[in-house]
Amino acid sequence: RGLGAKVWDINDNTYIDFGSGISVNNLGHIDNELLEALTEQSVKLWHTTNLYLNEPSIRLAEELVNTTFADRVFFCNSGAEANEAAIKIARKFSSINNSNKNKREIITFEGSFHGRTLTTISATAQPKYQKGFEPLTEGFRYCPFNDFEKAEKMIGPQTCAVLIEPIQGEGGVNPVESNFLNHLRKLCDQHQTLLIFDEIQCGMGRTGKLFGYQWENHSESESQKEKSHKENKNMFNFIESDLMPDILTMAKALGGGLPLGAMLCSEKVANSFKPGDHGTTFGGNPIVTAVALASLKKINTPELMLQVQKKGKYIRKKLDLLNDELNMFETIRGRGLMLGAVLSKAWKGKAPKIADFSQEYGVLVLTAGSDVLRLLPPLNISYEELEIGLNRIGKALNKLHEVELSSSKH
Repeated sequence: RGLGAKVWDINDNTYIDFGSGISVNNLGHIDNELLEALTEQSVKLWHTTNLYLNEPSIRLAEELVNTTFADRVFFCNSGAEANEAAIKIARKFSSINNSNKNKREIITFEGSFHGRTLTTISATAQPKYQKGFEPLTEGFRYCPFNDFEKAEKMIGPQTCAVLIEPIQGEGGVNPVESNFLNHLRKLCDQHQTLLIFDEIQCGMGRTGKLFGYQWENHSESESQKEKSHKENKNMFNFIESDLMPDILTMAKALGGGLPLGAMLCSEKVANSFKPGDHGTTFGGNPIVTAVALASLKKINTPELMLQVQKKGKYIRKKLDLLNDELNMFETIRGRGLMLGAVLSKAWKGKAPKIADFSQEYGVLVLTAGSDVLRLLPPLNISYEELEIGLNRIGKALNKLHEVELSSSKH
């Protein structure tokens, strides 16, 4: 069972959850407001064919459109499905709007992760996810992450879309370098190419803004921001960035713990899909979208986003102090409450072992590959729970340090 930032196992051992179900439970377990939304909807309607509209999905779509760049929303069940929809609509858009019939190529980035369907592992530029599933879906090319010059050479007349995570999650918690997304936006405009942001893991407030890409630039002065915040708190995260994608994919935390994905896009892109081009049985389910709306409204506030940023700094400070003692981390990267502790040379490959030791000491942490310890605690975790969890990680690291030191002597 779970409650807030804690979970209990079959033996009633308590754990502080620093993984949030891989950035799904961004408001922790059994949040009261989400539970209320679920309970209220559960006695009204559970499912209906997508031949008809239902009120909760309309309300959620309306909130997403009002809060983002998008004009249209397509609901599905997962991040892989959201990315499949994005890939399909990008290619359809290209086929309709370009005389060059070879303009079908999609650029993704080394270290990326976009899902586990055959097409989304083809988009995922990590061979370990692709091995054994060949032949892969054609039409993807992989660019080195954060490589300005290579991106300029690879994006051209043949490119129909560029797909990128503003912070790579499974690839090691790698943030984009400053101005890289703006660079891609300019290249996409230059070549009539669509820009797609995969915000499945780094979206929904995980970084201290509603979306990870919104860290790219800040065009307003502080006084303008303050005025805008007062006028429309829901737009708090959106107004700070001039940069806009053509398509954005969401999932994980969007459903507040229930399965939900979404592809957001502009009207010009949405017009590419005609009835029958794409579809879903369960996407936009009334219960799931009712919970998602409650989650979105609770997360997308200036107060919570500021807390996420502050708590991220608090974790970094604590990890730096631990590192002064043990010298296990090369660097801490990421933003807000999406952090990756990169292991130093002597500890390379030991992230899974650290996760196991941490679990023994009562804290659940994740890895991002074998060299990165990944921390994704609930956004509303208390400072007391953060301190308890970080102290337990400290004990686990000290114990592992002793064990490794002892085995090396023998």
